[in-house]
Amino acid sequence: MLNGTPKMNEQQQSAVEELELKVYRLNMKVQLLEAGQNDILKRVLELHGFFLVLEIIIMSTIFSIFFNKFKRNEYYIK
Repeated sequence: MLNGTPKMNEQQQSAVEELELKVYRLNMKVQLLEAGQNDILKRVLELHGFFLVLEIIIMSTIFSIFFNKFKRNEYYIK
């Protein structure tokens, strides 16, 4: 016994090393997934902003068309 812990045999040591390797690989996969999700979130927000600007342009165009039509037909309130 070293410091109150029983000594591990070779089989236990290899099992512990294998588990440590699996935990390391899992941590690396989680980090890669987090990085991928951040990239996806950035793209979604960029697309959302683009379509929001596009919607504003379309709505202002439609509004100005109808406004000019009513003005031309003298429905415009003076």
